[in-house]
Amino acid sequence: MADRVQVEQLLANLIRNGIEAAAERDAGDKQVRVRIASSRGEVRVDVEDSGLGVAPEITGHLFEPFTTSKPRGMGLGLLLSRQTVESHGGRLWCERTSEEGSDFAFTLPRDGANSDAR
Repeated sequence: MADRVQVEQLLANLIRNGIEAAAERDAGDKQVRVRIASSRGEVRVDVEDSGLGVAPEITGHLFEPFTTSKPRGMGLGLLLSRQTVESHGGRLWCERTSEEGSDFAFTLPRDGANSDAR
């Protein structure tokens, strides 16, 4: 049980971020992968890109307001994404960031038992 529109916006934001990150690579090295797995009462989604990774100076602040590495970014996308996931009883985090790309992952409960957004 989840708000379909909110989860759609969450996925759109993470995928868009991945596409923009991968676009910084040379042609042929551009990839965005979305993986979905279900286990132990939750669904896990990973959005992995082949970009240049998140700058080390902002890695610890990714989910804070107005933190961005984009020239035209507002720095609210990841904050709002995390709020959406948490309102549904899940968790969002950055699993990995390196020169080979980043992996943002989130979980949502399968039964919606912890969800405020029904």
